[in-house]
Amino acid sequence: MKKLEYIDVARGIAILLVVFGHALTKQISNSNTTMGYLRFFVYTIHMPVFFVISGFLFEANISKYTKYKKVMYLKDKLKKFIIPYLIFSILNYIIIYLALKINVISNVLSNKEYESINIKRVVLSTLTYIGHIDNHLWFLYVMFIILIINRVIMPILNKDKRTRVICILLSFAIYVISFNVSKWLPEIIWKVMRYNFIFLCGRVVYMDNIYKMFANNRKIMFIIGLISTVILLIIKDNKDKIYFPFINIIVELSMSYIIIFILSKGTAKYSLLKYIGNGEKTMVIYLLHMPFILPLIEYLLNKLVVNVTFSIIISGVLTIFIIDLIDRKLLEKFPIIKEIFFGIKSKKIENNN
Repeated sequence: MKKLEYIDVARGIAILLVVFGHALTKQISNSNTTMGYLRFFVYTIHMPVFFVISGFLFEANISKYTKYKKVMYLKDKLKKFIIPYLIFSILNYIIIYLALKINVISNVLSNKEYESINIKRVVLSTLTYIGHIDNHLWFLYVMFIILIINRVIMPILNKDKRTRVICILLSFAIYVISFNVSKWLPEIIWKVMRYNFIFLCGRVVYMDNIYKMFANNRKIMFIIGLISTVILLIIKDNKDKIYFPFINIIVELSMSYIIIFILSKGTAKYSLLKYIGNGEKTMVIYLLHMPFILPLIEYLLNKLVVNVTFSIIISGVLTIFIIDLIDRKLLEKFPIIKEIFFGIKSKKIENNN
């Protein structure tokens, strides 16, 4: 498949939303109504963008995946998602456990809702993600499961339109149910239930060439996105209501489509977004920005800067800059570390193989 530059731009926008979303802590949003609404909006749309993109690219590369044996596909995704998940889970547990014993660092981590841990439960929480200490690593676990599910059901979804519609409707029903069971089901399970539907929407958008019509209907897309977002912000505290999932999915999909197929194409000339949105760079930023680099920068800035908005913006920019520096000056010199820790196979290693 020919590389689509606007996909990298969309990933760039999404990873910016992730970093700045994590900079918007609960403490900030609880003390400032505007920040509370902003945090809710960012958290509603930033991860769906990644799942729509992944579904879109999955379908675009489906001919390649059909050549893979299922065992080979499983092995590839284990290296890309699960091994980095396990490594960073264990590392974060060890570092946070030690850091919490140092008063100054403990204050920084407590601002990010990290609490003292029991080492005995490290293995269990890492394997199940129940009570996991790092709240942002779920994406790797959930994405892995969704990719495996879609690899298994791939022939079913591509059989015919009638079968595809049935699969989509069934997946949507599971999406709606996830809102009612999220309080008692493990996080990984209900998030798979929820994000698999969004992933499937990304697949269908490519499969049926729906993405081509978005550029021709920009005004309609923006109107749908704006109206549904306003409604969602009004009802944001009513997640237990039956109508909430229906409004939520409209916002998730409309804003994802706007970012990927409208905004990204309009900003494709901005090389910075393409640079940080490159698949490899995005993974490095995602894994490294939490739970240490961003919280530390934000903690130091809050000591120096009074303005909360300024602190959030600067901490996000500095976090991405520092991680890029680490990537270029350190990780790129040791491709084997990048492959094992981040699931990124360097071109040098590929050529040697």
